Amino acid sequence: MLETSARLLRLLSLLQTPRDWTGTELAERLGVSGRTVRADVERLRTLGYPVPATRSSASGYRLGAGAVLPPLLLDDEEAVAVPSVDASLLTTLSAVCRDRERLRFDYHDHAGAATVRTVEPYRLVIWGRRWYLLAWDVERDDRRTFRVDRIRPRTPTGPRFTPRDLPDDDVAAYVSRRVSAAAWRYRARVTVHAPAEVTGDVDLMEFSPVHYDTGRDVSK
Repeated sequence: MLETSARLLRLLSLLQTPRDWTGTELAERLGVSGRTVRADVERLRTLGYPVPATRSSASGYRLGAGAVLPPLLLDDEEAVAVPSVDASLLTTLSAVCRDRERLRFDYHDHAGAATVRTVEPYRLVIWGRRWYLLAWDVERDDRRTFRVDRIRPRTPTGPRFTPRDLPDDDVAAYVSRRVSAAAWRYRARVTVHAPAEVTGDVDLMEFSPVHYDTGRDVSK
């Protein structure tokens, strides 16, 4: 049986699909009793997620539309299967994003350097089987993306902050661009001198495994 925090994430992932779920179906998918499903639905409601009970021929649940959801973005059911992050940490970060509370945390970057960061947290996003926190870094006066498995929150949280405009309507796409750009040692613009009927509809992202530096192939 999944721990409570991980089970809530799994339940939320199921409810985001465009269909109604009966309590029995949810119980079977989560491996719990119907009573536990009802308790978990109430927990989601307490966290601010609108989960109305449907009044169809087979009563059930669905994630409500037209409301401002807490900022936890899930791609699919595999989100909760990422083994590198404690589900309780995801719950903590989701709560400060929802409540618009500043967060201080210890952070280790890709080089292993340790810092203490103070941020205004906005969104949790999963990309490439890793969780990332999109936030405004108060001391650096800039937007930053942090790997969640490198975050160690400090308590208490707060104070509350006034939300800034997000950099993109599609936050997940924005984070993926930031993360993927940082992953490559070399970046370049490639111009293909060939007619369209030869190249066809080619997506240049197909060439991402090969890096170019001033025209020289350095993939070897």
